[in-house]
Amino acid sequence: MEISSENSTDRMKVLWGFLIIITMLGLYKVYLNNRINTYGVYLKGTLVDVEGRKGGLNITIKYLFDGKEYNNTRGTSHLNSNDIGKQFFIKLVPDKPNQIVVLEENPVPDCLLNIDSPTGGWKTIPNCPN
Repeated sequence: MEISSENSTDRMKVLWGFLIIITMLGLYKVYLNNRINTYGVYLKGTLVDVEGRKGGLNITIKYLFDGKEYNNTRGTSHLNSNDIGKQFFIKLVPDKPNQIVVLEENPVPDCLLNIDSPTGGWKTIPNCPN
């Protein structure tokens, strides 16, 4: 059985197209993370839902920014249904409040649970008041 050079060329085009798309997605993710790290503000978010999915879990975080409530769903490798109702710090860029990073290893300490995030967020993660 002979493989035609046309089939081989088509497969190479598909492979290169796939690699270009994956590379572009990776570069976009790096760009977003850089923007969040550079211009981002911190808020508190509450874990409101955990759902299973192939390969892991999806979490839904509810947060308030500039007077508007957001629900953001994303994958997780650390949180589970035992964490529903807990508060975590999140970071977002003010002009793109739907693009967040959940600081899963950074739960809100007890001393800040009843303190609302300021309207525009915090520039740094807040400390407990003395």
